Amino acid sequence: MKNSRFIRAAALLLTLVFILSSCTLFLNTLVYDKTVNIFTDKKTGVKYTDAPSCYEPTALGKEYAKWKSAGENVIFYEIEGMDPRMWLTEEGKTVFYADNVTLPTLAQMAPYSIYICVEQELSVAVAEITLADEITAVVTAWETGEAVAYPGTSPDSTFRIKFLSNQYPGIYYNLIYVSYSDGTSYLYSRDSGRCVAAGDIIDSYIIG
Repeated sequence: MKNSRFIRAAALLLTLVFILSSCTLFLNTLVYDKTVNIFTDKKTGVKYTDAPSCYEPTALGKEYAKWKSAGENVIFYEIEGMDPRMWLTEEGKTVFYADNVTLPTLAQMAPYSIYICVEQELSVAVAEITLADEITAVVTAWETGEAVAYPGTSPDSTFRIKFLSNQYPGIYYNLIYVSYSDGTSYLYSRDSGRCVAAGDIIDSYIIG
């Protein structure tokens, strides 16, 4: 009886291992050229490179491709709502885009909503801006505001500002919002180093 149970358990384990390994067999294979920082899909010929961290997937989709790094497979995923021949991501939430794609500016994404988030183990939205004129004002402040030096002191509060778009439904555009006790607040991007005065709209949602 014990032997039969052991055999059944071993068979089940082998079946699970086979299923898991079989899944990766059917994924597209990516090859990486570090000299140009390009991943090429051997099946489709599509070439991908990584986007700045201000672009973030809203959610991981289905497994799509694999890349062997240091003897281990790194899995690349579809981004929900996006064409995988143009956009992919991986568990670290880096967005990868095809060489025929031009990354949109925040204004070009035409966001319809803004999440104001705190960064914990997960990013948690504490407020949402949905009024069109307020969203436009925040986008305009970022796109056309005068660039200033990022303050050297630690802010009193820091939030992650995530813009949602119907045109790019699977991608957030991320900025950092910092505010100080003297009433000043800024929008900032670690990628470009751009920093502009944020205005009062976001602060009103945090306080209110």
